[in-house]
Amino acid sequence: MYASKYNLVFDAGHKDQYLILNPLSGAMDLFDSRALHLLSNANEGNAQRALPDFFTYCNERGYLYDAPSGEEIRLKEIYERSSELHDSEPLRVEIYPTFLCNLRCTYCFQSHRMHGRATLIRPEVIDSMFHAISVYQDRLGKSQPPILTLFGGEPLLNRSKQREAIGRVLGLARDRGYRIRIITNGVHLGAYAGLLAKYPIDFIQVTLDGPREVHDRRRIFASGSGSFDRIVDSIDRAVEKSLRIVIRVNIDGDNISLLPQLAQFILRKGWLDKGVAVGVSPVDEFVPETEWCAEPTKIDTLKKLLNVKRDHKETEFMSISCRLAQFFEYIVDNGRLPFPMIKYCPATMGNQISLDYGGNFFVCCCMNACEADGSPQGRFHPAVEVNEDLLVRWKNRHVFQLSPCRECPLALLCGGGCTRLALSGCECGCGDLQDAVACPPMMNMQALQSLVDYYLPRILEAQANESRSPVKKRSSNL
Repeated sequence: MYASKYNLVFDAGHKDQYLILNPLSGAMDLFDSRALHLLSNANEGNAQRALPDFFTYCNERGYLYDAPSGEEIRLKEIYERSSELHDSEPLRVEIYPTFLCNLRCTYCFQSHRMHGRATLIRPEVIDSMFHAISVYQDRLGKSQPPILTLFGGEPLLNRSKQREAIGRVLGLARDRGYRIRIITNGVHLGAYAGLLAKYPIDFIQVTLDGPREVHDRRRIFASGSGSFDRIVDSIDRAVEKSLRIVIRVNIDGDNISLLPQLAQFILRKGWLDKGVAVGVSPVDEFVPETEWCAEPTKIDTLKKLLNVKRDHKETEFMSISCRLAQFFEYIVDNGRLPFPMIKYCPATMGNQISLDYGGNFFVCCCMNACEADGSPQGRFHPAVEVNEDLLVRWKNRHVFQLSPCRECPLALLCGGGCTRLALSGCECGCGDLQDAVACPPMMNMQALQSLVDYYLPRILEAQANESRSPVKKRSSNL
C-alpha cells in the first residue's frame, strides 16, 4: 500500500482527535491517533488483515493507493480536468490607463516614482486596446465576454481628459458586452459616481485601512494629509447611485487591533444594507517581497487576525482575502474541498493579459506596474505583436511540471507560487519558467494549523446545520 503524499494532518483541538485532509482526493476526516498510525504503517500486512474495512475506507477516500501509480493516474485526471476548467474561464484583461496617482500609500507595491508621471492613455491607444482584446479572444477560442478591470496608478483621477478616456473605455466595453470592474483608491469616486452609474459594473474596489486615525497614517496624499474623509464621502455617494462597492482593508501589525472599530463604523454607516462587501487582505502579500520576507512575522500577523475575528463577532462580515483562508472559506460555504490548484493565477492559466497606456502587453497584471520587472511580452499599439512562445511557456507552468513542487504535499493548495516573483531576478522575465519558484511564505503547516483552529468549528457547525458532511469522523474501529 502507498500513503498519498498529499495527506495533511492537523491537531483538531480535542483529545486524541486529528483532522486529515487530502486536497487531491477532496477528502476530510477526523482520525484518532491509532488510525493515523495504521495509515502511516499501511504496508504492515497484519494490520490490513486485522482491519480490512479501515484500509478499504482509506483507499476509497484517497489516503491510500495500492501503488504510487494509482496516485499518478489521479494526478493526470486532475490535470486534464483543470485544463478544461481553465479553458472555460473568461479572459481577464487588466487595463492601466495611467500610472499617475494622487496618494502615496506607505506600503504600495508600485514605486512612487511611477505615480508622478503625468501620462494618460490616448484615444487611438484605447481603440488599439480593444482590437487587441478581440484578437486575443479569438486566439484563445473564448466565447464568453472578457472581464475588464481598470487599475493604475489611479484610474479615477478627477481630470477632464481622464474622465473622457475612462468614459471611452467604459463605453467600448459596454458595447461589446464586457464585464467591468474598477480598482480605485476612492478619493474621486464620488465625482465619478454619476458617470459610472451609466455602465454595467460588477463592482468597484475601494481601500479603507481602518478608522480615521490609522487610515490617515497609511493612505496619504503627497502633502502628507490623510484621505479617510474623502473616501468615506465617495463611498456614500457611490452607494446612493446603486454602485456595488467592495471595501478592501489592507492589514498588518499596525492596524489589526483596530479592525473591530472599523467594523463598528461600517455597521453604523449602514453600508452592508446597500450591498457593500468587505475583505481583509494581509498587505505583506503585495508589497515588495524583500520588505516582508520574515516568515514568523507573517504567521504572527495571521494569528493576530484570527484572534481578533474570533474575539470580536462584529468583524464576522469581513472575509479574509488570502489564499489559504479562502480554501477553508470555500469548505464552510460549499460543504466540500475546492478543486485542486495546479496553477497559481490567471496568468499561468492562460486567462489573463495586461495592457497599459503606452501600448505594452504583459501576461501578468503586476509586471507592467512594477519598474523592476523588465520588458513587456509584446505590444498592442500600433499593431499586435506578441511573443507567442513565451505565452505558451507561461501557460505550461504548473505544479506537476515544476521540480520543487512535484513532491511538495502543499502544492495543490499553492499552485506553484507567483511566477513574477520567481522570475524577479531575470531581466527579460522569461528565464527559468520551468524551474524557478517563489513559495508563498505563509504556505506552511504552521499557518495551516492556525487556520484549522479557526475554521474547523465553523465547518462542523455548517455541516450540522445543513446536513452536509465534508468531514467524517472515523477511528480505527470501523
